[in-house]
Amino acid sequence: MGVVYRGEDSRLGRPVALKFLPPHLSGDPVAKQRFIQEARAASALNHPNICTIHEIGETDDEQLFIAMALYDGETLKSRLQRGPIPAEEAIRIAAQVADGLSSAHKKGILHRDIKPGNVMLTEHGETVILDFGLAKLSGAVELTASGSTIGTAAYMSPEQMRGEDIGPATDIWAVGVLLYEMIAGARPFSGEYDMALAYAILNEDPKPLSDITGVPHGLSDTVEKCLAKQPQDRFPSVVDLRDALNAFLPGSEQFAALTDSSIGRRVSGYGRKRRVVLGVSVAAVMIVAAIIWTQIGSLSGRSQLMAVLPFSVIGDAEEAIVYSAGLIETLTSKLSRLDLSAATLRVIPASEVSGSMTAVEARERLGATMVLTGSLQMEGQRIRLTMNLVD
Repeated sequence: MGVVYRGEDSRLGRPVALKFLPPHLSGDPVAKQRFIQEARAASALNHPNICTIHEIGETDDEQLFIAMALYDGETLKSRLQRGPIPAEEAIRIAAQVADGLSSAHKKGILHRDIKPGNVMLTEHGETVILDFGLAKLSGAVELTASGSTIGTAAYMSPEQMRGEDIGPATDIWAVGVLLYEMIAGARPFSGEYDMALAYAILNEDPKPLSDITGVPHGLSDTVEKCLAKQPQDRFPSVVDLRDALNAFLPGSEQFAALTDSSIGRRVSGYGRKRRVVLGVSVAAVMIVAAIIWTQIGSLSGRSQLMAVLPFSVIGDAEEAIVYSAGLIETLTSKLSRLDLSAATLRVIPASEVSGSMTAVEARERLGATMVLTGSLQMEGQRIRLTMNLVD
């Protein structure tokens, strides 16, 4: 769908990536329309895990191009050429992909071509989704002929392979394929030719990840749910998938130390009680937003960078740790979407905040201007949450 060059924005003095439509397709109105659709789809999204689009333009000889942010790092495809990825790192990558997709799905945008070549791993540990050229905008004209397929075969969902109407479940399938490939070092479905691959996707089950040493207990079930043949049997939304993955990635070192097989039962318990965690998170976000709004006069015109630090756990540690992990991830996600109008608030990804980081360290290492700290206490079915917003 394009040729990408490294370039420089001479006016702003910044490096950029310039994506051009191939010359032999420049006269194809459908190809041009799809190229413009990529720019519109991606530029409508503002998320740290989605490639930033600066502008779309056209050269004097009528070649369309998109000016995008240039990221230092490598694609996931390049990384996989060196072999499997440790489970924890792979889960972090998949969770960030899911988080980026959640922002796209919220605006009615499907990616439809999630694959290693479209996932960038930056030098700062961030995962960025590239290339929305195959995205289908909600309400947009369908640019693919009815009954035809679009995407990359090895990462296509069964419904996509059959040329049926697709929804968010197709992107969930692709994330499952990515996660499986990162951990196993091989794709869950294979075939010597396209028809054999299609048959495997439609009819066969992959080898369980639980057979691989070092895979967290319960992760195999999560991947299998992503790869269910019927869309309705997968996660209800990519947000549910993201939360399920984040349950394996707590923000506290205390939770990371829990490596026995019972962790799967704790994580499953968190999944069943996720609504409680989300409810507490929503309430917490409203409180934090209200506090920030009271200071909006002093914040006006200033860019704020917030870090949500791991909460200290009081009482029933094992269950509280699970709640705390989910709470930190959800708080970080929801706070990053606050619209403060008069002030710019950015939230540091939870993956960059270490389990023992203090407010001073968050300022010195991450450049944070605000931190959210607190403690969480479990009292039976009650949760006591104490928070401090520190300037």
